[in-house]
Amino acid sequence: MTALHDHPHPSRFRATRWAALAFTALLLAALAVLVPGSPVQGSGSAVASVGDVSVVEGDTGTRVVRAPLTLSEPSPGPQRVVVTVAAGTATVGVDFKKAYSRTVAFKAGQTSKTVSVAVLPDTIAEGDETVTVTLSSPSSGLTIGVGTATVTIRDDDTPPP
Repeated sequence: MTALHDHPHPSRFRATRWAALAFTALLLAALAVLVPGSPVQGSGSAVASVGDVSVVEGDTGTRVVRAPLTLSEPSPGPQRVVVTVAAGTATVGVDFKKAYSRTVAFKAGQTSKTVSVAVLPDTIAEGDETVTVTLSSPSSGLTIGVGTATVTIRDDDTPPP
């Protein structure tokens, strides 16, 4: 390589070299944004997930159990996902209060919410029962990781002899 002082046009050589370095840095930064998991990847990479939970049924009083709903990282703006609570092996109106579907909104910077299920008490020995929580229809830039969770209602009643 020619040394700067040996080059016939040192100022043009210096300007060309700086332009090449600037272009390379810009190219590397642009590629980093496209690579999944890159620390400089832009917004829109948050992943929504829902977690399993369990609750003891009880003999009196409604118990509310809350399944965790999380984003893998804070989003720079609002994000939404539809949550559906439905019967698994449990019966609506007998084992849990109601099935429903609603949109859950995360504000900018939020990473956690909960999904509530009201569990109804009884004194019948029937074994454990389940309610299913499902995520769907994420807003633009949000993906679903763990999209289905189970709420287990643990039976605490003793079967007759």
